[in-house]
Amino acid sequence: GTFADANIYTPISAGDQSGVYDDPAGERHQLYVYINGTGVFLRSSKLVCIFVECGEECNSDQADDITGCRAAGTCKTENAVVYRTESSNAYLTVTSKSKWYDTLEFGCKMPALANGQVRVSFSNNKFNGNDYALEITNGEGDERISSITSMPCDPGYFAANVATPCAECPTGTYDVMDGLATACSRCPSNYFNDKTAQTSCSACPQSTTTNSSGAKSVYECLCSEGYYTYDRTVSHTDGGGCWSCPEHSICSGGYDLPFPKEGYFRPTDTTGQKVSMLACTPSM
Repeated sequence: GTFADANIYTPISAGDQSGVYDDPAGERHQLYVYINGTGVFLRSSKLVCIFVECGEECNSDQADDITGCRAAGTCKTENAVVYRTESSNAYLTVTSKSKWYDTLEFGCKMPALANGQVRVSFSNNKFNGNDYALEITNGEGDERISSITSMPCDPGYFAANVATPCAECPTGTYDVMDGLATACSRCPSNYFNDKTAQTSCSACPQSTTTNSSGAKSVYECLCSEGYYTYDRTVSHTDGGGCWSCPEHSICSGGYDLPFPKEGYFRPTDTTGQKVSMLACTPSM
């Protein structure tokens, strides 16, 4: 968007590392860094915001040559969208060069930034070559540089890289890395996850196992070897779905019914009831 209407902008305390924000309704918004400048002189008709990734903490020694950082690839830049001046309290687009503004409020689109502190400066011209760059002091003196925080994804979310918006971990996966994961982990064997954006997986019911990792539903938890189910609709209920293999039989697990050992047979109709093996009758 643009700064054409202040009513469409809402301040937030932190945003996605990719420079976008997904609201509770699922609508995606571009993030902007908002700057209230005092005594701003425009050499050209553009302002440029300069972002330097600092890691854990920004300090004044990290970018002394901030004017050359774009060529060196140590910073990112975005053209400013001019918002308004205090004297006119009106929205405007700067079109004239070499002009002083007692106050000038403007915003820059937030680029994709690595997690951590990010130093913010701005240039009052086109920022080409050795153009002059100005520190933002945050109103606390020249020795105090201004920084913002680039936030990682929330736990249960992931991003392939900082330029990719955070996404929910899909079913069958989870994330416990404080949102720093570039991919979500698959649920281990004998666990499942039927929800998205989770930080853990649920254990399969008693006496059940999965055939592989990444199970997306409790219905992938099948009776373990040595157990069987006589009713698939209850085979996944905790503590009662799978039964111990009956005497004189072999149970391979899953949905397979018990197989009789030598000298025994299974009744033909065992649907909906426990299975018991019957001894074979010797022929006369």
